[in-house]
Amino acid sequence: MPIIAMVGRKSKKSRLLFTLLYLFCVLGAVIFTYPFLLMLSSSTTNSVDYDEFRLIPRFYLDDDALYRKYLNLKYTDRYRGGEKNILPLNSLYKTDFPSYKEITAEYPGVSGKQVRERLADYEEFLAKLPSEYWTRGFNYEVLKDYRKQTKVKFFDIEHLNNGYAETLSSFEFLLFPVDEPLVRSWKPSRESAKWKDYLDFKNKLPASHRIPALLEKRYTEYLKLSLYLEISKLNSEWGTEYKNFDGIKLAETLPKNPKEAACWTTYVRSKIPYRYIKFSGNSPAYTSYLKNKYGNVERLNRYYKTAYSRLGEVKLPEYEPAEDGQPKLDWRNYCDTDAPVGSIHIFDASQKYAEFLSSLYGRPENMNRAYGTSCKSFSDAPMPVREEDRSYFLSHKKGLRFGFIINNYSDVLSYMLLNGRASVNTVILVLAMLLTSLTVNPLCAYALSRYSLPYAYRILLFLLATMAFPAEVGMIPGFLLLKQLGFLNTFWALILPGMASGYNIFILKGFFDSLPKDLYESADLDGASEAQMFWHITLPLSKPVFAVIALWTFVGTYGGFMWAFIICQDPKMWTIMVSLYQFQQSSGANGQHLVMAALTFAALPVLLVFIFAQRIIMQGIILPVEK
Repeated sequence: MPIIAMVGRKSKKSRLLFTLLYLFCVLGAVIFTYPFLLMLSSSTTNSVDYDEFRLIPRFYLDDDALYRKYLNLKYTDRYRGGEKNILPLNSLYKTDFPSYKEITAEYPGVSGKQVRERLADYEEFLAKLPSEYWTRGFNYEVLKDYRKQTKVKFFDIEHLNNGYAETLSSFEFLLFPVDEPLVRSWKPSRESAKWKDYLDFKNKLPASHRIPALLEKRYTEYLKLSLYLEISKLNSEWGTEYKNFDGIKLAETLPKNPKEAACWTTYVRSKIPYRYIKFSGNSPAYTSYLKNKYGNVERLNRYYKTAYSRLGEVKLPEYEPAEDGQPKLDWRNYCDTDAPVGSIHIFDASQKYAEFLSSLYGRPENMNRAYGTSCKSFSDAPMPVREEDRSYFLSHKKGLRFGFIINNYSDVLSYMLLNGRASVNTVILVLAMLLTSLTVNPLCAYALSRYSLPYAYRILLFLLATMAFPAEVGMIPGFLLLKQLGFLNTFWALILPGMASGYNIFILKGFFDSLPKDLYESADLDGASEAQMFWHITLPLSKPVFAVIALWTFVGTYGGFMWAFIICQDPKMWTIMVSLYQFQQSSGANGQHLVMAALTFAALPVLLVFIFAQRIIMQGIILPVEK
């Protein structure tokens, strides 16, 4: 019977009451769904836009925001904690952007015949550039291709671990080797199998994924941050008129300006990677260095494992020796200390680009006509790095946008499916808990409901008393008991403590008490056993409340973390929630967007179960009242 009759509903007070009720319901729905929607949207972001907290991330509709995310993806490596490192981009663009989200929307034009000609030549240059002069840009598809190539070679992870001296649990955890040619202390493991395979893969990358190694921006950053801070101070000391630090060029050889030469010498001897230094002549100076260090040729031969007859026969290598050993150490030490600075030449990809243009056009005038530029020499022609990035972006916008939406989920799903047995363990645990919960609790409640036991009230009170204490209170005694039984790191440890629930028994007993007694009396007269009455009468009429109990059991088991984390320390027994916690810890401070994706992924099963089972759930709530 309705609380308000149909006639009374037309009054102003009733309509106002209904309006307020609906407003409160809508407000409650918004309060409930807003955090979830915010978590859902944040799960598709990255370090560039995670802290914006928008229900619809900007890059969904804004191409500028999408472009900034693309640049962040290309010039940083998220798996090595470098998601916010803007220096690689600034080094190529010769800019001073403080972060990726502050990159301005002033983009170079990429249309027109002259620009297309310039980009075509630049891509040809990158395709021919030796691998030591460039590093690969990061991209999800590139990493997937690298893992796929490695998987084809090794077939299983054990072979890979043996071949690469790794300890990986699956191919999804394989990362690129460290490739940082602009870092002075970095050196490739030329003899390692992993580095050789990586070089084979790297040399097949298209031009859009190749980042040339340029020293000039690193030099200006050194002048700005380590020496002068302000350009006016540098101009005053050097006697120059530079407008900013980006106007300073890194000379290939010792500059004529004494003040600039001093800065150049210090930078070359202490900062530039040895792989970008070469010597011209000066063998006498090198001979003098070796004599001061070794004294005589016999001692040098012992260290070099050679058979020189005199020190003058030892030639100064033009480039850094590739093999590790004493000659390489002497070459580096000579470069840092005794080498005449006038004999030092520095080079990087920009010199290679000038040589490429010279071989292509012969004279700068020919290049200027083809490109529409006015460069006085080939070395003045800048690389069209920004144009290349913009051109690639404009032709791949749809794929990039879709990739940013699903990539976080792809990482989480790969981690969950391939990191141990978390998914399988959770499925087994949920099914076992559903089976035991829908068996033990109904049988106990049926016995209390069907038989008028004199102590039934005390049993029920005892069962409800278990709800008076937080679950954390029983964790230590439960842990010690299961340890004595030898059940740690087993499914028994996860299942036994939750087989019976005082609250579920209480709810089921109340529902069973509301069922018509006449049905049981008729069945008793027909000779039905208690088992038959329970199976043919109680269960069919109790489907709604069983659905509610099953949902509670599913939510509690699937979302349970603390008990599973304490009782099962073996990674082979982790559940999804424990595995997601470990994923969160490994993501670090810059991986909050990955955590959001993990939480969204974890919430989806519960949400889907509720959506598809809400009708049965409502029946479970309403039917006991109607009875």
